[in-house]
Amino acid sequence: MSTWPFDALSINDDADEHTIKRAYARLLKLHRPDDDPEGFQRINDAYRLCLLQLDGGGRDATKGFSFDALALHPAEPAPVAAPRFDIETFVAALLDVSRTASGREVLGWLQAHPAFYSIGARETFAYGIVDALLRVPALPPRHVAAILHFLELDTTGPARAHLEPYVIALERYAQMTLEDAEAIRKPYSEAPSSSSSGGLGWSFGAAIWIVLLAMVSVARCSVGGP
Repeated sequence: MSTWPFDALSINDDADEHTIKRAYARLLKLHRPDDDPEGFQRINDAYRLCLLQLDGGGRDATKGFSFDALALHPAEPAPVAAPRFDIETFVAALLDVSRTASGREVLGWLQAHPAFYSIGARETFAYGIVDALLRVPALPPRHVAAILHFLELDTTGPARAHLEPYVIALERYAQMTLEDAEAIRKPYSEAPSSSSSGGLGWSFGAAIWIVLLAMVSVARCSVGGP
């Protein structure tokens, strides 16, 4: 029985963070929490401990942990199994929130949802959530932008790579635009205020009128002169 979490992810001891995350994402496809809760718990714990080791914990960080071919758990106390995540129940609650909430409020609701407290939960449930949203009435585009941003599917990266066709389909289904995505990523960005661009436009217009009036005055003086 091994006590080294890198073995559970089938990677070398000197693997970097990118390699750890890739190995974890690969194994998640084989050990989904709904189908294989023990296998999911094993790789989730191994993933967490590998990242802890990268932060300087070394092998001492894994003391008290052990895993075999079936599971990776703390020796004492016995771990408590994570509650089952029901996609249909989650999406029903999301639809209910979406009826009255703004895009930013939907994002806040997701961030506070206990189902996503554990490491790797977003990656694990991302496919199920996106797939389910393609089978219900379309959400407002800014709400979809909030969901994709929360699941880290709104930018190019490992999380989006294997779900690209589904993400694109959901964006089109909701008629989501780049403006919707930017509004969620930069919620406090606003159009230039009247004190900047608006003020500049007024000043420029006033300057033109002053020049014109001066030219008219000079012309009148020339006409009325000796």
